Amino acid sequence: MVLIPKKRNGGERLMFVDISIAGQKRSALVDTGASDLFISKKATGKLGLSIKKSNRKI
Repeated sequence: MVLIPKKRNGGERLMFVDISIAGQKRSALVDTGASDLFISKKATGKLGLSIKKSNRKI
């Protein structure tokens, strides 16, 4: 795994890592303070993933 600082939309340098989800290569933002992981509804559609409702609170 290689962490590569990148500038997004002219902003500050953020850390992204190359990942594989459902056999597809993507880039993910590294957030060392996060307690949970999130993916957008749009991204799940592009990856062919389904969304399952959870009773768990965030």
